[in-house]
Amino acid sequence: MTNIEPNYPLSLFNQQDKINIFPLLLGSNEFTNSEMELPFILGVDEDFKPVIGDVTKLPNLIVEGLYCKETFLHSFLLSLVYNNKPNEMKVILATSSKIEPLSEYSDLPHLYMPIKTDLHSVLNMLNWCVDEMERRDLLLSQSGVRNIVQYNEKTSEKLPYIVVIINEYYDFIYSIGREIFEDQIVRLCQNSQTVGIHLILMTNVPSSDIVTDKLKANILSRITFLTATSMDAREILDWRAVKSLYGFGDVLVLLNGCNIAEKFKLPQIDDEAVLNIVKYLHSKDKHSYIEISESISLKDLEDKFDALIPEVCRFMIESGKTSISATQRQFKLGFLQASRIIDNLEQKHFLSKPNECGKREILKTEIM
Repeated sequence: MTNIEPNYPLSLFNQQDKINIFPLLLGSNEFTNSEMELPFILGVDEDFKPVIGDVTKLPNLIVEGLYCKETFLHSFLLSLVYNNKPNEMKVILATSSKIEPLSEYSDLPHLYMPIKTDLHSVLNMLNWCVDEMERRDLLLSQSGVRNIVQYNEKTSEKLPYIVVIINEYYDFIYSIGREIFEDQIVRLCQNSQTVGIHLILMTNVPSSDIVTDKLKANILSRITFLTATSMDAREILDWRAVKSLYGFGDVLVLLNGCNIAEKFKLPQIDDEAVLNIVKYLHSKDKHSYIEISESISLKDLEDKFDALIPEVCRFMIESGKTSISATQRQFKLGFLQASRIIDNLEQKHFLSKPNECGKREILKTEIM
């Protein structure tokens, strides 16, 4: 992609902010003359030269750590929409309703669907993404091409790239359990690159039960900020490298195919600039949402976990372990789901109420 025609003017950024280098990076030769398909700004190196990434080369990404995730999200999205029109690239956003719901992007014309904030809608969104991946794969096969670039060069009805961003991934894991959510994500990651669908997972909690080996094996690119604990740091990248992060925009980047993480600094972007840019883009292009089927219901999920109760009873009788954490680990459940099963077993008088130490006794030897 060369000679980028910008979708919004750089004057929308605060011109009085002398330390804001993001508009300078957008206007740099490295970015505007990039040969990449979906270039985005990673930051600046130690010589303050722009560092540009390509979403299609990631092709999926885990973003981890406590600080600067919001700054990265702004930089990532604003650089993508700077040079891609809504018919060329679509964005899907999902975030836990317990936190700030990314409302500043609600009018972004690149959105493929409304921002997803609850478990039910996020699962259905992921299900739609898998279906869309399979639909596109069939289109490519029928056209005799190997990837989305070749397909768009050959046909008049071009497929837009789709960038799916799930913020606070761990909230959804704890709400429903890792297995259901992770299986959909892994399935999507294994074949989505060729059809132009790219997944970005963001989490404050990069512990091993959230960012599992299975997940890391399928998502090879990672961006890391300062973490809460040294244990979290060891789960992400080399501990010695993570120790060099001091906050203030420091970021370690491990891209697909690389063995060594590189350190950069993120450009700062104020919320007012984000709102101004989204408002400007919205004035040029309106939303064009797609409708997705609600194929997964909360009742289906509840029925699935209710069906686990006999297995949980058997596990407790054989192992003597009755805690929520043991149930979580054994059956790969989220805290809320494991807690609901334990409460259910207490109501059915299979388990006692917790004693002063929090331990429960098994009251029956029959499997419920």
